[in-house]
Amino acid sequence: MVPCFAVCKPRTVDVSGLNKSDTNASETISVSAISSVSALYSKKKDGTCSKLVTVCQNKVYVIYTLALVISVPTMTSISIFLINFLQFKGFDPQTAVFLYAVMTFFSAIFRLVPGFLKRIPHLSIMVIPVLFTIVGTITCAFIPFAITFEHHMILMGCKGISIGGTVTVISITTMKLVGMKNYSIGLGVTISGVGIGNSCGGPIAGYLRDTTGSYTLSFYVAAVGLGVASCLNIVAAAIRKYNANVSIRPEEYLKNRRGSRRRSSILPWKGKVEFIF
Repeated sequence: MVPCFAVCKPRTVDVSGLNKSDTNASETISVSAISSVSALYSKKKDGTCSKLVTVCQNKVYVIYTLALVISVPTMTSISIFLINFLQFKGFDPQTAVFLYAVMTFFSAIFRLVPGFLKRIPHLSIMVIPVLFTIVGTITCAFIPFAITFEHHMILMGCKGISIGGTVTVISITTMKLVGMKNYSIGLGVTISGVGIGNSCGGPIAGYLRDTTGSYTLSFYVAAVGLGVASCLNIVAAAIRKYNANVSIRPEEYLKNRRGSRRRSSILPWKGKVEFIF
């Protein structure tokens, strides 16, 4: 009988390989988890509520929107009974319609003017609504005192200029103030506010007309409203200018100044001379 011996070799466990695979798995899980959290945070940051909060924290935009809520309903409420007002002052229906057509013509023409004004160098976007609301304020204040046909035609043209310029710059001004990322939210808030103001402006103007029996007080109130809107636009423009000046650091200013090149007319050569200051 021959004994047989068997040597049992224990199974070798690759501890290092196991740790390495576990490490890779944990790293994969960590990277995927971080990516998921980052995506959720980015989605939350780009959400509607987050954009709405960001837009409402913009002081310049809030003041400009408040000015629009006052100015646009004021202009449209006056235009509702404009033909009746002209007939009340003694014009026949054909002449009243013609004067109203003059207003709409100038409104259509001057919807193109803000685009040309925006192309002027160093002209702030907030200057344009200031100009047109001031024109509207002066027009509404002087319309009750107009006597002749020529006076009314000039004032109707100025009123059309004010309406066309104020309404046209809403989209471009909103985009400049809130940025392209928050443009949809900003424009939606602005249009909603203007719509609410329009629903209130007409009844207020009609109530003043029925209470006083004339249109004079309605135009005076419209002039005051447009004056308040002009002041709000001026405040918004001043705040925007101040924020722009604060954001410019002295180092950047000196760097830009050092890199500037000026041509001197008193030097004998025609080259460009670089000045440090």
